[in-house]
Amino acid sequence: MSKKLICILVLLILILGVSLRSYHFNSFPKYGQTQDEAAWTWLGMSLLSSGQPASWSWLSIYQENHIYKQFSINQDNFRIITPWLDNPPLFSFIPGSFAMLSQQKIFAPYSLSIIRAPMLILGLINMLLLFLLARKVSLKTGFFSLLIFASAPFFVFPSRMVLAENLLITFFLLNLVALESFLNKKKSSKNLSFLIILSCSFLAILTKLTGMAIALFNIFVLLNNRKTQEALKVIFVLFLAIISFTIYGIIYDFPLFISAIAYNSLNRFNGYNFPEKFLTTFNITSGDRFFDGWKIFCLISLGNLVNQKSKTLKRIFTQLIFYLLLLTVAVPENTHFAWYVYPIYPLLAISAGSFIENIFKKQSLAGSLLLIFILLIPQLIIISQQNFLALNSNIFRSFIIFLALIFIIFWKFKPKTLPYFSLSLVFIFNILVVLSF
Repeated sequence: MSKKLICILVLLILILGVSLRSYHFNSFPKYGQTQDEAAWTWLGMSLLSSGQPASWSWLSIYQENHIYKQFSINQDNFRIITPWLDNPPLFSFIPGSFAMLSQQKIFAPYSLSIIRAPMLILGLINMLLLFLLARKVSLKTGFFSLLIFASAPFFVFPSRMVLAENLLITFFLLNLVALESFLNKKKSSKNLSFLIILSCSFLAILTKLTGMAIALFNIFVLLNNRKTQEALKVIFVLFLAIISFTIYGIIYDFPLFISAIAYNSLNRFNGYNFPEKFLTTFNITSGDRFFDGWKIFCLISLGNLVNQKSKTLKRIFTQLIFYLLLLTVAVPENTHFAWYVYPIYPLLAISAGSFIENIFKKQSLAGSLLLIFILLIPQLIIISQQNFLALNSNIFRSFIIFLALIFIIFWKFKPKTLPYFSLSLVFIFNILVVLSF
């Protein structure tokens, strides 16, 4: 395939991805689905306008003297705290700067059209980085992974949210792209790649402390490839990032900073149940259940990932495991917020893309059935529940029977085209599900 054709196809998929992310992005997920969107925006605005970190928090570590003001928006109560030291501040500058440029008022009702706008830009960057990474596995995996990440509701809806984990996705992908280049390219391009690796290791921690998984993963991979000096440099950057965040805490209120760290890591212990929550929770934020089948399909595809010979896929799997292990230790509480795992979503998409490529290679009947049963049927159910395309129960049942007959005809007379038929339907209904909200 020529480079020109590759560029055209990638551009078309990126346009599709941006269009789907832009469609009703200011109304779904709903206003107030998580008020962390307000917390990050107000934190950025307060730092940019006054140099003081202030935002809402209900952590019990804050006393009366830390409360700046209290008010309600749409029956949601807010307690504005200063200094706000719940998390590192880096991500907050993105929605905060957009809000200020748009003359939004701080600590007041906010416009999702404004604060979610930069997430659309971030989503475009993440889609492009995902393709660059997945292409290192194979060109087909690159296209399948990009199509999945661009169109699947499971990936589209979360990417709209004003949450720090969406910036962590950028650092996860950029780091993996740079690491692949560093390990596989000639010396002339290694310096730039390693600089990107160091930058991602540093900035991820200042985005959210769980971003530490990037530095830990880099250290492991570099040591495994006998690059001890480079691993030591990443260790230095890891400590530099922790020291930088600590200095931030010292500047504003060091005892309170230590209390916030201790509370987030220790005081909310209620059993290490993160693995159970991760495997059994199906929602976009902390709100209503959302099941379009893609999470299950991606988790099934991880079994295929383990058996692959590609070193890139093995490193993607290792990064995914590093992050999940870190969350298992760092989230020892009964509450599980879906956005904790956003950073591994593109890695799951690449896993699914590789799995689909294998389905096509083997012309797998079982794989085609998985596409229909795990993905298409849940999507049909969502469309029916949304009263989209007038899919009542009778039409729904009739369509399933018709689909089964078409499937049998393809299997009997055109088995080679069966995966194409199944996947085409899945991607069409991906789009329809997004348009139904």
